[in-house]
Amino acid sequence: MTFTFLLAGFLITKFWQDALILSMASMSQYVEISVSLIKQSAFFSSIGLAVGALIVGPLNDRFGPKNTFPIYLVMTNVFNLFLISKIDLSSLQALFFLKSICLAGSINATYTGTSLLFKGDALPRATSVLYMALFGASALCPIIFSSMVKMYSFQTLSIVSFILSVVVSYYIFTHLPRKAPTPINWNTFKTWGNFINNKKFIACSAVSMICIGGFYGFIAIYSARFAQVEGGQITIDSLVRFSITLAVIQGIGRFCTFITATLCSVKLNMGNVTKYLAFSNLAISIGMAWMIVSGAVFDSFILIGALGFFLACLASGIAQPATKLSLLTIFKDSPGSGQSLVGIGNSLYDAIAIMLVFNMPLQPLGEYFYLILTAILTFTLFVYFRKLDRI
Repeated sequence: MTFTFLLAGFLITKFWQDALILSMASMSQYVEISVSLIKQSAFFSSIGLAVGALIVGPLNDRFGPKNTFPIYLVMTNVFNLFLISKIDLSSLQALFFLKSICLAGSINATYTGTSLLFKGDALPRATSVLYMALFGASALCPIIFSSMVKMYSFQTLSIVSFILSVVVSYYIFTHLPRKAPTPINWNTFKTWGNFINNKKFIACSAVSMICIGGFYGFIAIYSARFAQVEGGQITIDSLVRFSITLAVIQGIGRFCTFITATLCSVKLNMGNVTKYLAFSNLAISIGMAWMIVSGAVFDSFILIGALGFFLACLASGIAQPATKLSLLTIFKDSPGSGQSLVGIGNSLYDAIAIMLVFNMPLQPLGEYFYLILTAILTFTLFVYFRKLDRI
């Protein structure tokens, strides 16, 4: 039951992370700031995730997720409540930044809490369940968000989420096991240095960076493309259609990830994990190449290019459980600190995507540069894991 509530808190957090771009239209009506400015401010969300990833890992190792996760979860939803009233642009950017620090803390605490609840052979199975629940729910999140906002309101959704977060946080605080504290001192930075010098850790972190940070980058590209469909003039009516269409593409992508994550998790183990990592990175690279060709040659990025996006999502479902199993094996006694470094990479790659897609004046050059960069990185990782025998 404790693992179920841990999952629930994780999914509430991921819901708002996945809904960031989708919520911009609804958010604009409450904060009275244009969608274009909110999109540009999303960069602060990525920076907040990176900064959060840097500091929350040592905090989780020091105080334990039993104490930290409830704070992160509740504060994430408290910051949401500030987004249902009029605020200025600087306050919006600050809220994005602070909210993302808490998001990073919740994600880190989930993995740390999972490592406390399960040991030995049970840990890979728990990791598989974590990812199956994550991708299954994530496939529905965009559709649920768009439907709920249409039926009720962004305000109602934020209030309900806050109430749920309080209930879940109380249960986690009272039932999650305590973690032996790891002091925050020079050894913390020494541990980071050991991870950074580990080539296997760098490679696995790069896969996580592309699969997680990269996914939001691809969604940012589709967001920019759909916005152009209306000739750059976004109205309330077009925003509804835009959000629903983007939600469908995001939902299908997440569902593709859920299917492959579920299937591969059954047979995934430390003996075959490198084969899973090699194959998935090759498939992601092919998906990126397909998106590039469809946009540059066929001039049909959304319709034809979506097939490449879905292929990348299918491959991501194979890569992510394999990556997490490998990283938890490498982390050993410092899961929080190790996950901090991984989270920094995820967030920075997301920030690079948003900067290239939303803040770069010459488009679609920024979009194509991001896709080419991802294609090159994943093919390089394919070559590395293909030669690697074991993690």
